[in-house]
Amino acid sequence: MRIHNSTLILKFYLHISPEEQKERLLERIEQKEKHWKYNENDFKEAEYWKSYRKMYEDVFENCNEIPWNIVAADQNWYKEYVVTKVLVDSLKSLDMKYPELEEKN
Repeated sequence: MRIHNSTLILKFYLHISPEEQKERLLERIEQKEKHWKYNENDFKEAEYWKSYRKMYEDVFENCNEIPWNIVAADQNWYKEYVVTKVLVDSLKSLDMKYPELEEKN
């Protein structure tokens, strides 16, 4: 319904490699300022990474009426650049204008 009402919907999948994910999980333990991110189940969940990836591939194949933006997210600066660029380009494509002032007589 939202698609048919011209609602702009952007979908992003931030892809992190298994190596980067492992490094980030270790940082949560080793760096005190990141302890708040730590979850004792993180490494257990990482064992299912291949299964999760297959499920996401199924999502991309079957839930694509609105296209996915799959973003390499190992480097935060790159992820932020791509997401920002897609957002800015999408907003520009709407060709929005400020409303004109009404003249009062």
